[in-house]
Amino acid sequence: MKNTSITCCYYNSDPIDRFSYVLAVILSACVACWARDPDPNDPYAVSTFGITKGEPITNGFLFVNGRYVDSPYVVEERGYAIFVNGIYVKKAVSDKVVYPSPPVTEDPGLPKDLSRTNRVQDAFPHPVVNAKYEYLRAQYEGKELIQNLIDYYKSLPSVAKIERDPEAGIGSVVGYRLYGFDGSSMLMTVDPAYKPPTSPHSKERIQECIKQEREIMEKRLKLNRVVFYGDRSIEGHMSLSSLGGPDFEVISILRSNMNVEEKVAALRKLDFLGHDESVDNALNSHKDLLTNFQASPQLEVRLRTQRVVFPKREDSGGTH
Repeated sequence: MKNTSITCCYYNSDPIDRFSYVLAVILSACVACWARDPDPNDPYAVSTFGITKGEPITNGFLFVNGRYVDSPYVVEERGYAIFVNGIYVKKAVSDKVVYPSPPVTEDPGLPKDLSRTNRVQDAFPHPVVNAKYEYLRAQYEGKELIQNLIDYYKSLPSVAKIERDPEAGIGSVVGYRLYGFDGSSMLMTVDPAYKPPTSPHSKERIQECIKQEREIMEKRLKLNRVVFYGDRSIEGHMSLSSLGGPDFEVISILRSNMNVEEKVAALRKLDFLGHDESVDNALNSHKDLLTNFQASPQLEVRLRTQRVVFPKREDSGGTH
């Protein structure tokens, strides 16, 4: 989605351990960030962190896995996951924060099942790559850790090259773009100033992060944002004016019988997708919206009643 930053945290989506290595996937690609969804009935997680529900919110438009969720919205902390109206949306913290794994003491080497035919995104989060990250983090820190990570990722069979992206960094954060042999690409940001925590995370700190994630979602909805969550923890949010003018043409396109290629082309024209976004990248980042979009009668009614100031668009030369 153009002008919308869709961010995935490969190792943690929470601010507890947001290591320099955050895969900020912007517009063109995203990563399958988590190996499994939490069980909402997990007795350990629920009994440890409890259940907290916010007040109903009538603003905003929420889409989960391509499906519009009817308002009002009740955002809920359940264990370490976030639910809205009883629907699982995302993890507030990563599994390994809740269920710590033993340290990696032996170098796991390179994955055996990756090749040049794989997308660059297929390496993340490959279990061997994940283990290598943990191994290197135990051996190095700061810039030395960053360099060892970059060297390792360069050696992955599915990575053709890595280039510095000077526009991606903020403050001490440095951006790199990884390219696959198949033409795929993804953005990686690293922070050499990061230092890993030296003690386990407390229950109180984890609860703070869970609460923060709930409040972030509530804030977006209260601001009447259009909020997307996908089955791979893809997140995006935008203003109503980004849905294609007064007639909300984006919704019409997503609901149509067009094939994926036609939808991508139409969404590019509306600036919903970047003009250079390929069909493969669009599918990787927005598969649910492109192939599994589901509206509801409420959505149509709510959109008709919205008063939105739409930006003027340049005249394409045609008559309307």
